[in-house]
Amino acid sequence: MNLSDHKCSRFSSTASYTILPFDVPYTRTIGSRTITFYDIKTINDHYKCHDQCGAGSAVCLNGGEPNPRNCTICNCPSGYGGATCNQRPAGCGQALTATALWQVKQFSFGNAAVTTYRDSYMECNHKVQVGH
Repeated sequence: MNLSDHKCSRFSSTASYTILPFDVPYTRTIGSRTITFYDIKTINDHYKCHDQCGAGSAVCLNGGEPNPRNCTICNCPSGYGGATCNQRPAGCGQALTATALWQVKQFSFGNAAVTTYRDSYMECNHKVQVGH
């Protein structure tokens, strides 16, 4: 999300909003370069794409929904992955275990030696579990 571009007032000669979502708190989400799980969910709901997934479709966890292109797997919200949204997504990140003692973790993203512009971004998911 890039707030410095003020996407809601794009093409306005007076810096007034030219577009507003029905739910005003979502104003700050307009302008992202990537489509979100909730954008896809809204489109699928509007066009009733889920109607083709009936019996035998995936039982999705953590707010996921069956993928209309392949009803046996799920579209998962950010932070979840796997066929039924019950795993940490593939890629960087790790499972961490919380303990009674304070812990500090430091994470590095990307490669500092690469100085060229990158058009994409990196998303890492860490899952904190309670220790037993």
